[in-house]
Amino acid sequence: MSLREPLPLRVHNAPSSNLVLTWLGLGILGFALLGIGTAVFRADFTGFYAGPRFLAWVHMAILLWLNPIVFGVLAQFIPVVLDTRPGSGKLARWTLCLYLPGAVGMVVCFWIGRLDWPLHSFATFVWAAMLLAIWDWHQVLRHANRRGLTWRCLRASLFYLTATIMLGMFLSVHIFYPMGSMSHLVLMKAHANLGLVGWFLLVVIGVSLKLFPMFLLSKEPSTKPAAAAA
Repeated sequence: MSLREPLPLRVHNAPSSNLVLTWLGLGILGFALLGIGTAVFRADFTGFYAGPRFLAWVHMAILLWLNPIVFGVLAQFIPVVLDTRPGSGKLARWTLCLYLPGAVGMVVCFWIGRLDWPLHSFATFVWAAMLLAIWDWHQVLRHANRRGLTWRCLRASLFYLTATIMLGMFLSVHIFYPMGSMSHLVLMKAHANLGLVGWFLLVVIGVSLKLFPMFLLSKEPSTKPAAAAA
């Protein structure tokens, strides 16, 4: 397998550390709450997987732990590694201001079983925050000077994130106001798979292609096998 020297990092493209640390801090806090909660409320994980309390834990894991970590990592990773300008600071602040109350509100609504208008309202906040983030990242990736497999994985992940939040928004309404004969359990499984396999997995693959050689102090391997798999 052919190896090549990794390209130098463009550290001057790094965004404000406050934004990155805020997202990562939120993710760490969400992880801590999730760990404490799973120890205290173990009974919630033995019931029906589509019950409101179980969905509250799932959305806490996704919205208050994994997503903030990914947002913080990508805010730093994309400009530095792909040699492009950082995202809009104004859009980033709006994203955070909309995302945090929306994510917390959704978890609370699932916890207390309010699947009607309160859930829809908070979901709208998350939906708007996600769309702002997707647009910002799209603009940043559009100006990237390094368009390898990592760039393609991240671009594709934005498509799956968009599909995930659009289906999630529809699902939040469909659960309480059924439309058509399609089971909400089928839509729920599609929503979960789009998010985990499409959004998260592609981000992990794209980021790992750069971070593994960087932290293992090795040369970058050929990306042909990964490109064929993609």
